[in-house]
Amino acid sequence: MDLEQFRIPTPISPIPQKRRKGKFLKGPIPLDWLQCAGQLSGKALHVGIVLQFLSGVQRSSKVRFSYSLAEEFGVKRHSAYRALKALEERGLIKIRRGIGKNPIVRLEEYVIKQSSNSFNMVETTGGSSEPGGAFSV
Repeated sequence: MDLEQFRIPTPISPIPQKRRKGKFLKGPIPLDWLQCAGQLSGKALHVGIVLQFLSGVQRSSKVRFSYSLAEEFGVKRHSAYRALKALEERGLIKIRRGIGKNPIVRLEEYVIKQSSNSFNMVETTGGSSEPGGAFSV
């Protein structure tokens, strides 16, 4: 006797997933970008993660940097300023500064060349920049 003929088909329902609470990074985040930021001194990686978070939340590669959010990551205002400068010098970001305002930062897309544990910028594929490190809004 074949018992399969008496089996009642049951609909397959997806397992309900619990909605997670809290803040998350939105990907994809280029691992090369993070590795390059991680090799810089000070709090550059922390600031880089803050920038990637803001970029994901705002769905834009151009964000207004938040010193208060950086402080949630344990980065003081002056350290954040130095980290932004280091990220800009490495070519990972472009910054437009204004007097009395938080800087507007554009995360750069790029191709890097890795050689023996050091990362060097080869080509920036971001938008055009204006003289003096500023960029068009």
